[in-house]
Amino acid sequence: MLKDKIKTIATFGLVAVVAIVGVIVFAPARAEITQADAAAPMQTVVESNLPTVTVAGVGSISVTPDIATVSLGVENSNVDAQAAITQNNTTVNAVIAALTAMGISEDDISTQRFSIHQQWGSGGRVIGHTVNNTINVTVRDLDNVGYVIGAGVAAGANRSGGVWFSVEDSSSVYLQALAVAVADAAAKGDAIAGALGSSVATVVSVTETNTWAAPTSWGSFDMGVAMAEMSYDRQNVPIHADDLTITARVEVIYAINR
Repeated sequence: MLKDKIKTIATFGLVAVVAIVGVIVFAPARAEITQADAAAPMQTVVESNLPTVTVAGVGSISVTPDIATVSLGVENSNVDAQAAITQNNTTVNAVIAALTAMGISEDDISTQRFSIHQQWGSGGRVIGHTVNNTINVTVRDLDNVGYVIGAGVAAGANRSGGVWFSVEDSSSVYLQALAVAVADAAAKGDAIAGALGSSVATVVSVTETNTWAAPTSWGSFDMGVAMAEMSYDRQNVPIHADDLTITARVEVIYAINR
């Protein structure tokens, strides 16, 4: 569910014939329009050798994040490895209990990282063991982010990987950005054809030119300061989220009249 406003940003301008390829986050993905009703016009364009113009369309949507992920960890050391693990388990369970007591679902708590390392002394002797267990906590009410951190610290968390914000229904926002990108490409195609004393005849092809991933904005907090300021359970650590921008890019080839 999206909260607050959604602002549409589309930049229109006359650009040279060029294909813009977006930043690849995962594997490249390309999608072309192949509707049956577009097949005949495309064939006509090829047969009549109409000139074409290639434009890039960009569409961006600015949206307020509605979900956060908080990283909380427990690190401790002991000469005996099993004792270190037992102590760590006890504290992590206390952190999880504190979070569930404030309404966080167990389904929104997951292990991010677990490690155990030997501590070495002079002469290559093992002098202790350090255990680290870090969990990710999904917070669906952003007003509670600071309280989640406070509750975790009060229960014994002493490490953190930070906090990041995102949009739970980000795919629908991306589709809006994609529509804005197509409209941007159409305006550019019309402008270029008009400057040449012509007009757009038909669309030859449309290609989505960027592989999209849900954006996040990162925040951080000083665990040492947070621990020092914990005077009572659920101390509210001040955390503020910035708006996110979701961007889509397309490449459109238009046939133009002679």
